[in-house]
Amino acid sequence: MRELTFRAWDKRDSTMRTLFLLNSKGVPLEVGFVEPEIREPNELILMQYTGLKDCRGREIYEGDVVRARRWEPLQTGYFQGIVGYEPQVACFVIACVPMSHVLASSMEVLGNVYENRELIAGKGSTA
Repeated sequence: MRELTFRAWDKRDSTMRTLFLLNSKGVPLEVGFVEPEIREPNELILMQYTGLKDCRGREIYEGDVVRARRWEPLQTGYFQGIVGYEPQVACFVIACVPMSHVLASSMEVLGNVYENRELIAGKGSTA
């Protein structure tokens, strides 16, 4: 069974945090500080780990901006997009492309939507 891992964007401090503790309803109680502090749920934006790592071994989370190649033979070149969860197909996607249709060894995390806003302009585009 895959371990569920989350990180959180701290809106108060504009910093990415590692979560240490969630309550039974999934509400974050403590986040990764030198001295853990309690945050209100509306102060954090939760992002789930997809269970995948990029070509450099970096964990891929929701909200990451990723560059990748499709595995279909007729799809050439790279595309860039934001990782998200799509409930209609019950899987993580990159720019509406299911991650199962992406060549895993080609995925590279370029940044995330909170710390690297300049990358958002390229979402869903081909490179």
